[in-house]
Amino acid sequence: MIRLYTGEDDQEGMGVVAVAPFSSQHAFGYPDRWTDKRTGVQREEIQRPLVGNPQMTALELVAPGRHTLGRSLWREAELLHQQLQCGYQEEALFHTAFLGAAKREHLVRLQALETAMDMAERQRGRALQDSAGARAEHRALLQENRTLLRVLRRVREALEQQEAWSRLPQRAAFGTEGGG
Repeated sequence: MIRLYTGEDDQEGMGVVAVAPFSSQHAFGYPDRWTDKRTGVQREEIQRPLVGNPQMTALELVAPGRHTLGRSLWREAELLHQQLQCGYQEEALFHTAFLGAAKREHLVRLQALETAMDMAERQRGRALQDSAGARAEHRALLQENRTLLRVLRRVREALEQQEAWSRLPQRAAFGTEGGG
């Protein structure tokens, strides 16, 4: 037997239930939950064994808020649903705040790294310029050193030659005096 809530109320405010015979084959043909299109009330199926015959089951369709047990269960479910929603919202806010803080921290670190990288690139550029200047100065000094060495060699050769020339007349003078 199937008990179906019809969506109408009797004089006591209880839902009118339609009773229809059913076999165990019908039990598996109904959905677990659905919404009544006319009233917008969600229905759910509860399978219970019949007292007289434990092998047969009946599907009792319960309209939320219609029976005392159903009403208290519905309130508990609503409360649990609200608590879950609040918990989900709090968790979402926590994760949003955490991710926001992590993002800000990451951006600060990124900015610090970019600043350090820019400074290192500037220092590298200055070092390359200084190195290029030092190499150019080194080349100029080497060239000047070679030039000075050439001049020094020429001066030395000139002095040696002048000294050699200055000794020749003295030898000639010494040679004539000693011979006569």
